[in-house]
Amino acid sequence: MTQENTTVLSLEGIGKSFSGVTVLSNVSFSAAAGRALAIVGENGAGKSTLKNIICGLIQPDSGTLKFLGRELSHFSPGLARKLYGCIGCGGRRSNWVVLGEPLAEYF
Repeated sequence: MTQENTTVLSLEGIGKSFSGVTVLSNVSFSAAAGRALAIVGENGAGKSTLKNIICGLIQPDSGTLKFLGRELSHFSPGLARKLYGCIGCGGRRSNWVVLGEPLAEYF
């Protein structure tokens, strides 16, 4: 359904704070179909928070999340699974997110 190098998921200007502590500030990147993307950093850098935003477990305070160019509002874990086969989003044991084939009926 998607072709390699097609941007499947993009995050633009993502920000998140907890109790006044900024965890993510102006995070932007895109994930292309057929490509691997790794998010690396020290403990406390915000990797899990970013994963949880991608999986719809928490909402960002700022920024936009786009799937195939379409902005996602009211993002949820169920929608993440439906759109791109989000795997490892439900528990703390896994930090994997797999972008699978999107479902055309969403659009």
